[in-house]
Amino acid sequence: MAMLVLLGAAPLAEAQIMVSSTTASTQRIYEKSGREKGFVIRPEMTLAAIIGNCTFTNLNATFAYQLNPYFTIGAGTGLNRFSSAGWNTYESIRAIPLYANARVYFCDRKWSPFFDLKIGFDIPLNQTYYIETDSYYYYYREYRYSLKGLVLCGTFGVQYKNFDFGCIVGALQEHEKYYYHSENYYDNWEGNYIPGLLLGGYVAYNIPFKK
Repeated sequence: MAMLVLLGAAPLAEAQIMVSSTTASTQRIYEKSGREKGFVIRPEMTLAAIIGNCTFTNLNATFAYQLNPYFTIGAGTGLNRFSSAGWNTYESIRAIPLYANARVYFCDRKWSPFFDLKIGFDIPLNQTYYIETDSYYYYYREYRYSLKGLVLCGTFGVQYKNFDFGCIVGALQEHEKYYYHSENYYDNWEGNYIPGLLLGGYVAYNIPFKK
């Protein structure tokens, strides 16, 4: 009888040991970004260098709609300022950009890498000019420059909470118009667009209006 009791108790003790010896698996939990569906206002600032010893500064406000934690679409405007040492003048040219915007986030975390794309055009606010003369050939040429035409910018960055930091690569168009006069040529205005490539830094702050 005692043997039967011992044999019956042995499986029970084994079961208890098996339960107590089970190990729990660990799982790493990441903090979410907090991006929810709704409207977002994004003040932005860019400081860039343009090939040809030029500087470009930009202040924008983008009005976007957050479709989900990974994608936004919208439009914006602001102020572009373009300075060049090649004009023989210190005056800068300025323009108002109008653009469409789309952004893709690569994950839904507090630190979220993203790619941001803007495409639009510049409306010039002013122009700068200088005059080139030659007394020997009796001619002069007046150059006028404005910031006008296509704007295309891509930004690779990371968002931490509501702050954006990134590197911007883009292209814009500078409009050159010149007037040529000499004894052998008729007076004439001619113009063309000069493409400019820019590379610089980007910062922004996102103000969400959750739905």
